[in-house]
Amino acid sequence: MQREFGDSELVTADEYGYVRLAVCLANDSSLRATLKTRIRERMDAGSDFLNPRLYGQRVSEAFQRLFEPETRHGLASPAAVEPDARPVA
Repeated sequence: MQREFGDSELVTADEYGYVRLAVCLANDSSLRATLKTRIRERMDAGSDFLNPRLYGQRVSEAFQRLFEPETRHGLASPAAVEPDARPVA
C-alpha cells in the first residue's frame, strides 16, 4: 500500500527496520503529522489498490500468469505427456 502511494520510506525489509521506523515515528510528531497528511491526501485522490474491480482484475491476471500452461514457456504441459501404458516388469 505504501509503495502504491509512493511512500517507500515507510516500507522496511525486515522486522528490525520496522521496529526502527516505529521508534522514529513514535519520537517525531511532526514527521507523523506530515505522513498522515500525505497519506490522507493520496487516499482521497484515489489509488488503484482502493479500486476493488481493478484490484480483482490484477489479482486474476497474476493468478493466470502463475498457473498458465507451461507450453507458453516452451515446455511440455503435464497434460500433453502421455504416460507409458506398458506395465513395469
